[in-house]
Amino acid sequence: MSVTKDIAYPLLDTPAVLVDMNKLEANIKEMSQLAAEAGVKIRPHVKVHECAEICRLQIEAGACGVDVGSLGQAEALAEVGIDDIIIAHPTFYGGPKYEKLKKLLSRPGLKVTVVVDMIEQAEIVSQIGQALGRKIPVLPKVDTNLGAGGFSRVGVLPGKTTLDLSKQLCQLPGIEFLGVYSHENSESTTSEGNDELAYKTAEIITETARMLRKEGIPVEHVSVGSSPTFRASCRYIKEGKFPEITEIHPGNCVIGDILYSKVLGNPREACVATVLACM
Repeated sequence: MSVTKDIAYPLLDTPAVLVDMNKLEANIKEMSQLAAEAGVKIRPHVKVHECAEICRLQIEAGACGVDVGSLGQAEALAEVGIDDIIIAHPTFYGGPKYEKLKKLLSRPGLKVTVVVDMIEQAEIVSQIGQALGRKIPVLPKVDTNLGAGGFSRVGVLPGKTTLDLSKQLCQLPGIEFLGVYSHENSESTTSEGNDELAYKTAEIITETARMLRKEGIPVEHVSVGSSPTFRASCRYIKEGKFPEITEIHPGNCVIGDILYSKVLGNPREACVATVLACM
């Protein structure tokens, strides 16, 4: 049996990932424009692409910095000059991670903000801050998802639990309490469902920020964001409904995939990456 095949990219070994730069730049432009029109900072989550060049494109388009999922991602991006990073996944920085985080935070000209959801995590960050003779910016992650109709992942519950942790964080030396961080998780396949999730998430996190301020806790940072909801979030902020929100951090919609298309994070025709394979 003979097989005839056309090879679209004969010089590429397979498997290979092809990136459509026109689609990528259009997605970045859309994210940045919506945030700019809403008057809110955009800090894209880059754990999907983990690519410094794409990070630079996003920052050039107006992003204030990036979110990463792990300490390792933060180290890699800092190494190539990305200088404003939030480590968004709460992590315990004991053991080998202690020296890695300390080394990262020692880099001149680099701002790293650490997200926590337990005092034990923050105590290690506090120790590093004291050892370095400076204050490390810290954000508690607030789990808004149960109250907003999504599915719970990590974070502290809004209300008294967030207030108690925030008070503890403010008392730790070597830490600068910045505000509150949230990330909604959508399973909705309708625009109405994503609109509702975006609204409820914004409502919960802004109520949390107001509560902390009433207790005398300074709140500089208030963030929401996910790929399926960022358009609705920008619309609500633009309409003046949630002026407390300072940043949004959508992620996967810049690249796109079938899963996020199903939950309306992006249309399928806006998906950037294609896997080139052969038999």
